[in-house]
Amino acid sequence: MTISGSAAEHSTLGAQATAELNRVVVDATPDAIIVTASDGRIVLGNHRARQLFGYDDATLVGLGIDELLPESLRAAHAQHRGRYAEHPRAREMGSGLELLGLRADGGE
Repeated sequence: MTISGSAAEHSTLGAQATAELNRVVVDATPDAIIVTASDGRIVLGNHRARQLFGYDDATLVGLGIDELLPESLRAAHAQHRGRYAEHPRAREMGSGLELLGLRADGGE
């Protein structure tokens, strides 16, 4: 068997395949998953998150995560994100709290 191409090409293809597999697995998960960059911009939202919030992928990606919250909660959430960024740890989101979100149509 002959494998052509450079090691870098194979590494890139492997990384692309891994990224695609991760995207497919996350999208198939029945729970809503939203991934953000350190600045709070959404970089990935799975099918359930898009369905829950009423956005298509092209519209959801790029929004600020705080835009998915009612206006009255946005400032506090931004502060929570800042504290989490300083001391990240594995935890359940909003454990023990009532969570509210704002759909694309303005409904909570």
